[in-house]
Amino acid sequence: MKIAYSFMIGDLFNYGHLKSLEKAREVSDFHICGIISDDVARRWTSPLICNYEERQAVIAKISCVDEVILQESLDPTENLQQIRQRFPGAEILLMQSHHLWNSSLGVDYINQIGGRVVQTDFYHSLSRDYMTKAFFRFFVEKKAFDKSSFNDLTFADVSFFQENFPTKANTLERLRSSLHHAVIEPLFIFTVRQWEFLANEVIEKIRDLFGGRLVVVRSSTISEDSLDFSNAGHYHSELGVDAENVDALNRAITKVIASYHAGGATSARNQVLVQEQTSDVLLSGVIFTRNLLTNTPYYLVNYDDISSTTDGVTSGCASKKVEILRDTPLDLIDQQWRQLLKAVQEIEGFFQGISLDIEFAIKTDGTVVVFQVRPLAANSRFYSPNDDLVRATVSDCQAVYGRLAAEGLSDRFVLSDMAFWNPAELIGDRPNQLDYSLFNHLIMKETWNTALLPLGYTRVEGGLLALIANKPYVNVQKAFLCLLPASLPDAIKQRLLAFYLERLESNPELHDKIEFEIVHNCYTFDFDDSASCLVNVLKPDEITTLKQTLLNITNEIIGCYRTIIADDQRSISALEERYLKIKEKRIDPDDWREKLSMARTLVEDCRHAGIAPFTRLARMAFIGNALLRSLTKTGQLSVDEVAHCMNTITTVATELDEDFEKLRMHAIGSEEFTSKYGHLRPGTYDITKLPYSKSTSYFTSDFDCNVVELASIPLKRDIADLSAVHNKLSLLCTRHNLLCDGTQLLDFIFQSIRLREYFKFVYTKNISEAIELIADVGESFGFSREQMANLDYYSTVNLYQSCTREELSETWSSLIDSRIRKKELLSLVTLPAIIFSERDFVLAASFSSTPNFITDQVVEGEALLLDQASPDSALAGRIIVLEKADPGFDWIFTKRIRALVTKYGGVASHMSIRCAEFGIPAAIGCGELIFARVQSAQRIAIDCRNKTINVM
Repeated sequence: MKIAYSFMIGDLFNYGHLKSLEKAREVSDFHICGIISDDVARRWTSPLICNYEERQAVIAKISCVDEVILQESLDPTENLQQIRQRFPGAEILLMQSHHLWNSSLGVDYINQIGGRVVQTDFYHSLSRDYMTKAFFRFFVEKKAFDKSSFNDLTFADVSFFQENFPTKANTLERLRSSLHHAVIEPLFIFTVRQWEFLANEVIEKIRDLFGGRLVVVRSSTISEDSLDFSNAGHYHSELGVDAENVDALNRAITKVIASYHAGGATSARNQVLVQEQTSDVLLSGVIFTRNLLTNTPYYLVNYDDISSTTDGVTSGCASKKVEILRDTPLDLIDQQWRQLLKAVQEIEGFFQGISLDIEFAIKTDGTVVVFQVRPLAANSRFYSPNDDLVRATVSDCQAVYGRLAAEGLSDRFVLSDMAFWNPAELIGDRPNQLDYSLFNHLIMKETWNTALLPLGYTRVEGGLLALIANKPYVNVQKAFLCLLPASLPDAIKQRLLAFYLERLESNPELHDKIEFEIVHNCYTFDFDDSASCLVNVLKPDEITTLKQTLLNITNEIIGCYRTIIADDQRSISALEERYLKIKEKRIDPDDWREKLSMARTLVEDCRHAGIAPFTRLARMAFIGNALLRSLTKTGQLSVDEVAHCMNTITTVATELDEDFEKLRMHAIGSEEFTSKYGHLRPGTYDITKLPYSKSTSYFTSDFDCNVVELASIPLKRDIADLSAVHNKLSLLCTRHNLLCDGTQLLDFIFQSIRLREYFKFVYTKNISEAIELIADVGESFGFSREQMANLDYYSTVNLYQSCTREELSETWSSLIDSRIRKKELLSLVTLPAIIFSERDFVLAASFSSTPNFITDQVVEGEALLLDQASPDSALAGRIIVLEKADPGFDWIFTKRIRALVTKYGGVASHMSIRCAEFGIPAAIGCGELIFARVQSAQRIAIDCRNKTINVM
């Protein structure tokens, strides 16, 4: 006789339930169904719609159910034991009543008595998770996106995970026999108590199971995989232990258990897991089944494909990251991830509704090995943003990209957030509307190119920026073309353009260094070496043409730089004079129209008289920097000699530092200080950041000579004797047909860098004052700075003449509300730093950038993430960590910082120049992956000479 036992909650009884019960009756002679009690059911699913009596009455009427009994636990073992007593000679069949329970509940007992587990089909489209979301979307969800609308949606009680998969070892043991798309290495589990009393037996068991092979001795505590926090990597695991070596096993196990005590995990029930060590590892990593920060529908993979170890990620050495939109067709996904996703989706089937954190390795033969499965502590809640809405937004982004690509300069259309003008550094990864529109209007619409035409560069039509999901990107093709000399034949330009795009696709980590590493935009002393990559692109005579063209444009710029500078200085001086007149003008505080009119005048004057001169000086500074870099590449100047050259440059930052010291010593007053520097703000285009004149916290001195050792903090610039460098440069200029000597070349470099920073200092006065006028009007209308940041520049200054106060206020209010909602939605879309095709929107890869190291010093110190700290925090002697930095952050150099690390920034960026000027060790533009490691670090070591950053 065959007795089938099924068990279920049976709430919201549906077709899936019916098919499960019918399957039980088909395979048996007698079918008993256990109905889970109300108390237990509420722990598993909430809300419970029907009580036990109601659920029992429905199922008892089903013809394929012969008997209904109460089940007072999720585990059916007790009921199975009673059935065994009632039918001692029968074969007991345990029906898989829920897709989560087959691997654990009741199976041990069924195997013990010689019974069988019978699988039933799971109808995902009728799961409670699915139905709850469907009802929610139909009855509750707002048409306008509202992130709070999802916050009360609960699908399950995650304590189930902890009860049935309480440790790493238990989870792996119960999954091992059920996986088809991945493997779990052979394992042996024992408790701390067993080790204390039966150590010799444990050692012998390990030797019997794994003799002659290497094993990993891993932690597996009962507190390691909490749903509220993660202790991943908190306890010790020992790799590469010889299973035959008794002493090695003893040491490894003792170290693991000692780490429990050190971490406060003292229970004797804590386990130790021993597994065969995985060999032939191609890559290893951690995959999260939802985005860690936003809980959006992305598989997030952090992985190490360099070290060939299995702990590269958990030890903090991940070199790469990729986010894959869930439900993306496998044929769009790289081959190495397809098998991984099959394995992960299989594992998700056992823990439906629970976000997971899975450690894995992929072997050289493609086999996926699973090391750990745990609930994702950061996402241990059962609600999420509307996945369909996120996917629809991704499709919209792809459509925007497609339209832009159709208008591109070539068949290949590439976007970058750090190429050429570095928008991610200057206005941020996802800037506010006002930041973006000001930056775009002032520079990116046309001045980025028209200002360079007098220098001899190529004319390019149209704007440089593209905005996708609030993220600004540079049109890389336009940037490449703009940086080529106008006199270069078009045929050569087109072949170079195609080659540069191909090279960038092969080396995406260079996208923030295109002027130095990809595009031939001026002559450099290492041209012959750098042009060797062109032998299959250009003919020998075309390479000669390129060389001569670059030499010509470089000679022309250096030859007339004094004239260019003199003309541009007159423009900047006139700009400053007009600014001062506007500042002196007295207006009625309630005259909002006049304030907006003045803001517009300031911005337009800056655009025409300030941005173009700055753009030309910036290009000349890049040329000077490229010449110096080429000398270090060829070994003709040492890194120290170049550093000495840069140390002699004095910019407005030096004056700021000196004036701050005078302010600190009461040699000048605060009014005099703010009249000169009050316009600066940490975020040139950011209305939410106060200028120096309205916040004294930037210059609250934390400098105490009794606390900080001055000798250990570089501050004094090294005024070096550059005569030897002059002589070297003169000989090199003659050898390379540059029409200048060493003194003239250094003067060109120093003047272009110094005046670039000065021009920026002056024109940002107009921008800052315009922003403050807009903020004043916004405040008088009842809008905060944060709200005003959602308006674009044009809606702030183009409507005041035709609108009444009430009409303008209503228009602004409507724009602000709609853009806040849109921004919340767009922020959920993951976008890569560089886009080569529409596929990059569903498979967003990150890569490890090489930071731009300043000086050749080695420093170690306490780190401070300034983005999350107040300006009056103690900065002296610390290594400052910043996402991005512009002239408004110059105040940090008055605080005697030890070193600086930024996420964004190029080799010739503002902060690179500043750190070189002050001799401060820095890693500028370290990229997303390195920044993710250092932003949470307490101590950092920076080795600028060997180009490394290490978290201590």
